[in-house]
Amino acid sequence: MGVYYRPPDQAEPTDEASFLQLQEASHSHSPILLGDYNNPDICWKSSTERCGQCRRCLECIEDNFLNQVIDTATRGNAILDLMLTNASDLIGDIKTGDSLGCSDHALVGFRVLRDMEKARSIVRTINIRKANFRLFKELVCRTPWENALRDNGAEQSRQIFMDTFHRAQQLSVPMCKKSGKQRRDRHGRVKTC
Repeated sequence: MGVYYRPPDQAEPTDEASFLQLQEASHSHSPILLGDYNNPDICWKSSTERCGQCRRCLECIEDNFLNQVIDTATRGNAILDLMLTNASDLIGDIKTGDSLGCSDHALVGFRVLRDMEKARSIVRTINIRKANFRLFKELVCRTPWENALRDNGAEQSRQIFMDTFHRAQQLSVPMCKKSGKQRRDRHGRVKTC
């Protein structure tokens, strides 16, 4: 989890440095990045912007597969306080409410939906040898993409495609547990799964 504050008058070179930090943070497992990004020229519902500096911010977020999950205004009619993550399913009960003290920003409350310390990680890998690529291709190609993506912004279109892709992968490519130990069958050959 990280916190970020971007002053409203921040110059482009400083923005670029913060985008590099955002890129680095996005590579960690299930990051949740909170902060006041002060980009009133971005419409987060449609992923559109009105200036080049805001366009670069949107590109950085999209390039690093992050989603902005706050969908209500946090200051006036604008969403200035953002919550960026690549694991939206970990965040629930997002609520904006009153402000704290003299602040003109709304408070944002949320819950992280799993206990990070107690979560057991079971590493699973795809089993390419048993994959049914014909089924995968059929599932992905039979989707009417033009209709499915019509009237959606870039972020929504990417999410629809990724959901379809992952669903097709789950149905056509089996998973197996990854083990640090190599197992041998009764003939002495190394088993991969």
